[in-house]
Amino acid sequence: MTTDALDRPRFARDRFNPLPGWDGSDGSARKAGIEIEFGGLTERAAAELAQKELGGTLEEPAPQSFVVKESELGDLEIYLDTALRKKFKGQWARAGLDAGRAVIPVELVTAPLAQDKLGRLDALMHALKAEGAIGTRGGVLLGFGLHLNPELADKSGADMPATGTAFAFLEEWFRQTDPVDISRRLLPFTDRYRPSLLDALAEPGDLPGLSGFMEIYLDHVHSRNHGLDLYPAIRWLDEPRFVARHGEDSSVSARPTYHYRLPDCRLGDPDWAVAYEWNRWQLVEQVARMPGLLDALREDWRGRGWLRNRVRGGWASAVDERLREAGLIEAGLIEAGLTEGGDA
Repeated sequence: MTTDALDRPRFARDRFNPLPGWDGSDGSARKAGIEIEFGGLTERAAAELAQKELGGTLEEPAPQSFVVKESELGDLEIYLDTALRKKFKGQWARAGLDAGRAVIPVELVTAPLAQDKLGRLDALMHALKAEGAIGTRGGVLLGFGLHLNPELADKSGADMPATGTAFAFLEEWFRQTDPVDISRRLLPFTDRYRPSLLDALAEPGDLPGLSGFMEIYLDHVHSRNHGLDLYPAIRWLDEPRFVARHGEDSSVSARPTYHYRLPDCRLGDPDWAVAYEWNRWQLVEQVARMPGLLDALREDWRGRGWLRNRVRGGWASAVDERLREAGLIEAGLIEAGLTEGGDA
């Protein structure tokens, strides 16, 4: 069975559109940390290039781990995959990591950055690409991702129910209009939200407040491995609530940020930039601040029925129409032989 495919919307790649504030406030002061995975260069070569481009002092606090201190973008950490380094130690482990460099990413992690500094990060990506860095499409099984960590718009978390709900209903549209690379779909890091979460968020009546939203989220999301991971923010906002559900889980650091982990890192693709992914996230926050649109999406989900809700291409098309009606995107439908499940 086939359905309509969706055009890839034209998000800007040459600028980082400012995030909105909450309740009409100016959001330009919000900061964001960025995490980027890539291959093709060693962590030392990448760190030396970052120091050359951005200044600062290069330090090596641990094997296969570097910090560029006090660069133009603050402190930058650059290391071989942190999870594997912490799990396996010793000489043989280091040798194994070195042997696996073809598929193990180098990670670059920034401190929280002011939004007007983000353009320098894309300039650094261009420099890394010029020296041979590659993204997830540079070979098979390269599941390299880009994580954005924008601060909550309101430190009280007042923006979380609308923002989390907006992403939940836009997620399938994101996946259909710009599918996640198959190398990342095979890894358990960017699973879809379960339809039961959308069912709960689409219940008739007003959108739940913060406490109700956190309860719904924790009821239906049992892992961090989703396109939007709200565990760090929920733990920061309500430590007792989080610990009651998950105990003292040391893998979740309390942070007042949205952990948006859906995007691929596509270094080498001329149509990709960090700014492109940033502006896709900004659309989520725009929708969150349009209560009429958000309510329409919730009503659409309820009205499509249990079976049709799970036809992913059909739901993405409904979202596409709503976004075009609201003037948020220009792209529309095109004919193509996309299978019903999309990027399953």
